[in-house]
Amino acid sequence: MSSPVNAFGLCGLICFLVVASPPVDAQTLRLGQQGNAAPQISATVGDTLSLQIRADFGSLSATGLTLFVRFSSTAFTVVNADGQAANGVQPFTSGSLFADAIEFDNSTVSDSELLTATDWQLIGYAALLASQARDLRTGSGEVATFRLLCLKPIESEISIYRSPIHETRVVLSDGRSEKEFRPAAPLVVSVTGSGVTESPWSTIKHQAR
Repeated sequence: MSSPVNAFGLCGLICFLVVASPPVDAQTLRLGQQGNAAPQISATVGDTLSLQIRADFGSLSATGLTLFVRFSSTAFTVVNADGQAANGVQPFTSGSLFADAIEFDNSTVSDSELLTATDWQLIGYAALLASQARDLRTGSGEVATFRLLCLKPIESEISIYRSPIHETRVVLSDGRSEKEFRPAAPLVVSVTGSGVTESPWSTIKHQAR
């Protein structure tokens, strides 16, 4: 027969596992490279990364969302999806999940709003289905895509971001209530040099032909 101490220890372990395990129906956001589900990707200086954000609403029905993505401002720069400089930088292109929704935010976040070190850049996206033609979103799908240009050799993370000011949330079926997303692990990007070395003009000029 098990001693009371051992029985209590086993019970405590079981209880800890139940509490610590994330709920299976939690709503999550995941970052990844288009066409590549790996949590770590490789690139070269000068490459443009095409990245996507996928949402899984679990057991919820959603009418919209708000999200923020954080990355190193010295390692990457965002590519303007709009292509029109006069409209400002619009990082995101809407995905299939909210293709018919109204965009309330598609922009970079100014440095003055950041609560972290100045090396970071935030980009934000928010979309909501029109109230008169609301078709609830369930399950999972692509929320949006964006592109980043690699600036220097580095290993750095790109992640879904949350703070008391920048809240990453799903808008529920009533169009007003919200719940927090549970972001997945950050995407790790390893950037290597371009492989092109500078040579003096005189060396190039006098090479054998």
